[in-house]
Amino acid sequence: MNEVVSVPFKRPAFNVKETHLNELYFPPSFLFGFSIAEHQNSGGISSNWTTWENSTWSNGTPHIQRGETSGISSDHWNRYPEDIANMKQDFNVNAFRFSIAWDRIEPEEGVFCEEALQHYSEEIDALLAVNIIPMVTLHHFVHPQWFEDMGAFEHEENIQYFVRFSQKVFEAFASKVPFWCTINEPTIYMFAGYLPLNCVFPPGKGSITSWPLAVRVLKNLLQAHTEIYHALKALPFGDTAKIGLVHQYLKFEGYSYNSIGILPGMMFNNLMNTSVLTFLKTGTFSYGFPCYYYETYTAPEGPLSDFIGLNYYSRALIEFKWSQLSPDASCMPGETMTDMPYAIYAQGLYDTIVEVAELGLPIYITENGIAAKETTDDTRRKMWFTEYLKATSLAVEDGYDVRGFFCWTLNDNFEWDMGYSMKFGLYSVEPETLHRTLKAGSSVYADIIKAARAGKLSTHTSDYLVGNTTQESSVQEL
Repeated sequence: MNEVVSVPFKRPAFNVKETHLNELYFPPSFLFGFSIAEHQNSGGISSNWTTWENSTWSNGTPHIQRGETSGISSDHWNRYPEDIANMKQDFNVNAFRFSIAWDRIEPEEGVFCEEALQHYSEEIDALLAVNIIPMVTLHHFVHPQWFEDMGAFEHEENIQYFVRFSQKVFEAFASKVPFWCTINEPTIYMFAGYLPLNCVFPPGKGSITSWPLAVRVLKNLLQAHTEIYHALKALPFGDTAKIGLVHQYLKFEGYSYNSIGILPGMMFNNLMNTSVLTFLKTGTFSYGFPCYYYETYTAPEGPLSDFIGLNYYSRALIEFKWSQLSPDASCMPGETMTDMPYAIYAQGLYDTIVEVAELGLPIYITENGIAAKETTDDTRRKMWFTEYLKATSLAVEDGYDVRGFFCWTLNDNFEWDMGYSMKFGLYSVEPETLHRTLKAGSSVYADIIKAARAGKLSTHTSDYLVGNTTQESSVQEL
């Protein structure tokens, strides 16, 4: 399995607000792009999520806030040429991560839709035509309803269906797609669908007694990743394809640093982060409570992943209360809140990169972005990308093997249980016409990419002669 590697330098705590955009460092090979999920941008056909959106809790309350459904969302399915043109012209990205909708490819068990496969072939060709590297995600929370009816990942014997789908897609596109993400955020799929603390995803089985089932689901997801990794490696182009797992590193911290306040965070971190990273490092997943339940899985000998996809947004603060144990929508003094229940906290991205680097795998930041209702100057979005890209740059310069940064996300879209309330996109989308409008806060990301692609950020920051040292300095001044 992967050995722990030493890295040359770990920077002490830093204040990204005191840094300047003309100090960034990104090598010429660095990937900049966007990440999307098909369902969030196009809706679905017959999936666990289309069923979930159109049903309610037992008390009649909609599963989705305000009773919204994905519909066709921003209609990326039909408007992908426009989206590709936008991100190339306005940002000059060189990579694009997107999911392939299993429910569209295999709407009935064992029946594959050639028209849907052809659609993705044409989209991939359109990306390659403008020198955008495709990165495919095989499972991004969504799967066909027939798979859900079988119990999905609750049963180990169902893994074979996901492997078969993955092989079908890989055989179709491996000659054109160099990067493959097996499963997006297995811990979030488990946490939001099977635990009682924030049960807002299908199948909505979270309860006080659901912990054994939740851990079994996580074990099966990691086993599915392993089986897909080896199955795809055995296919043509498998030896050159880069195949990895995408993990959201959501660190739980106590709002108050005392023994009672930090214990819940330790428990959640063990399940949500340590268990997955330990599996990728050692090949063994092991989690449970003695005399209650225990799940273990040991992967076959050999590599488990060619890279790690890291989704990082912020930390989750937990305030222990006897009547409640859940992350609060709060931040530490001096921090700025997003519209999601967490703050802008770029130091956490650097610290996470340091920890994940112990896997000895290349790191791609496969999701990072902010939900913020747009204002005239879009200050919070500018602040977010200034600080998080600075944290990424520092990690790269300090010797950590970070090879790409993918913004979440391109267009405002359907944000799962929150419906259309969370505005993560760098383009707003007019609901009636679906017209895309570039947001003011996108300028930071665009300027950094353009400067990096032009070779202006390929010199280590210690070699820069910094002229303008104000917080408003821009990469355009380089």
